[in-house]
Amino acid sequence: MLLKDVLVKFGLLKASLSEEELKQVLEASTISGAINKTEHELIKSILEFTDTTVKEIMVPRPDVVALNIEMPREVLVRKVIDEGYSRLPVYRESIDNIIGIIYSKDLLSLLEHRDLILLQDIIRPAYFVPESKKISQLLREFQLKKAHIAIVTDEYGGTEGIITIEDIMEEIVGEIHDEYDEVSKVAEPLRDGSAVVDARISVSEFNSQYAAEVPEAPEYETLAGFIQKILGRLPEIGETIPHNELQFTILSKTARRIKQVRVIRTPKPLPTGE
Repeated sequence: MLLKDVLVKFGLLKASLSEEELKQVLEASTISGAINKTEHELIKSILEFTDTTVKEIMVPRPDVVALNIEMPREVLVRKVIDEGYSRLPVYRESIDNIIGIIYSKDLLSLLEHRDLILLQDIIRPAYFVPESKKISQLLREFQLKKAHIAIVTDEYGGTEGIITIEDIMEEIVGEIHDEYDEVSKVAEPLRDGSAVVDARISVSEFNSQYAAEVPEAPEYETLAGFIQKILGRLPEIGETIPHNELQFTILSKTARRIKQVRVIRTPKPLPTGE
């Protein structure tokens, strides 16, 4: 197993040690200099990885890009191209009725043989997982099934979001890149008056913590969802999006979602005289 291999490599594994004891050994090894900070963060993230659920790292429902099976073929193809994802869920009538996954590479045959191949012919079966599943278990299932994406469902069978194998792998290695992040979703203000924000924060919580007036809407729940809504696409790293007196600069993202945003207030223009 991945966790065992890593701990053996750094000499931290004993059969009698509990997870909490392993964490204590990890901290002591870091303090003594037996392992460096990067190694510490990697092992720590793997320890935490075994307890993380799908719900904690999935792309939430409001941020999911999905295709309606009833879309005209040209519109569907254009949407796939514009979104830039290699795999997208397909639904009928409602996103709660996912009927499969479409691979962008399969669209070529759809375009080349318009009269012979229907959209239904290239839709692949969807893989459904409960939101409570541990991502360590899901990673193993992905490997066994040679799958890359799963639809996350709630206890009633409704669609809660999606999760990809890339999301899971990032949960392991991403912690190294984010080792200086604050624990809270909204960081303490920096010297220039800006703040680094976890883009998964809800709009209402962001407004409360940052004294902002970002509009709330049924189409999105998070700050990431709001930014994607006003842009109509996933922004690039370094891109700045103005909204009223606020400026959002994208600091980090995955292939499917915004991760971190730098927020700063811009001075209101002084009123001009008649």
